[in-house]
Amino acid sequence: DWSSDVCSSDLIAEISQDINTSPPLNVRGVFFGRVNNMILVAGSLNYDIILKVKRMPREGETMTCESASSAAGGKGANQAVQAAKLGVPTFMIGAVGADNMGDYLLEEGRNYGLDVSRVKRSWESTGMGCIHALEDGRVFATINRGANYDVTTADLDASEDLFKTAKILILQNEIPHEVNIHAANLARTHGLKVLYNAAPAFPEKKE
Repeated sequence: DWSSDVCSSDLIAEISQDINTSPPLNVRGVFFGRVNNMILVAGSLNYDIILKVKRMPREGETMTCESASSAAGGKGANQAVQAAKLGVPTFMIGAVGADNMGDYLLEEGRNYGLDVSRVKRSWESTGMGCIHALEDGRVFATINRGANYDVTTADLDASEDLFKTAKILILQNEIPHEVNIHAANLARTHGLKVLYNAAPAFPEKKE
């Protein structure tokens, strides 16, 4: 939920202090002026459905939840929005579907000051998360990758201008692994620091 600060990490807050938080001049959506004062996030955007339940349903059981709500999410977008809320110019590279959920995520991102001009529209459906939130605080989540796995290395190459002007790149594990590797290599080429959130976890690949 982007309206809260729950997904804001202390590390993002710390690195934001090292960045000149005065945004560059914005003229009709084009940024001019300072370089190396922004954060770039390559990652996921999800439309989350949150079901509050007393317990998980048993096998074969259809159970009524206590309440249901929806929220903007995705590990990548969560971090990007929190960085933007800290006053740091932040750009997002990712993908959403050409559907109402994608419209919602893009609009919500703009509302929080996140630049989503490099988020492409995909023929795949927007990524979705289904979260069972129990009364005791436990959470069980299932995600549909959807458009998040339509992000390609070519999308990163098309936004290489951002790698040339950003200071920090943030990555997660909700877009294809090879895209993360390519993003990290671009970051190294252009001298960016990389903040990698290795979640959701998967078996290590040495590359």
